[in-house]
Amino acid sequence: MQLGALAFERAFLRAQGANPENCSIIAASGDSMQPAIPDGALLVVDHGQTEIRNGHMMVINVGEDLLVKRIRRRLDGLLDLISDNPAYAPETVGRDMIDQLRIVGRVVYYCRAP
Repeated sequence: MQLGALAFERAFLRAQGANPENCSIIAASGDSMQPAIPDGALLVVDHGQTEIRNGHMMVINVGEDLLVKRIRRRLDGLLDLISDNPAYAPETVGRDMIDQLRIVGRVVYYCRAP
């Protein structure tokens, strides 16, 4: 069921570093990325950007969970998943779990839900 539609100018998405053809919109749920992303915010995700880059906000699929986190690649080969909300400690992804982690895309823009 479609609840509504949002339109973004292609030039705007390109200015955010996105390829408009690869973008979709998802709604955030939870408080782990507050204050940057409040519960219910709308996220524009570029599904073509799946390379891990330090500090970028990414949508990550781990098992049945869909997470929005900042990613930091460590020198020892492990990954840290970092929440903006200081109430949540960084989670380290070990080598045994990295294969189960799938990068869905990079968050290129976010806005509060109307």
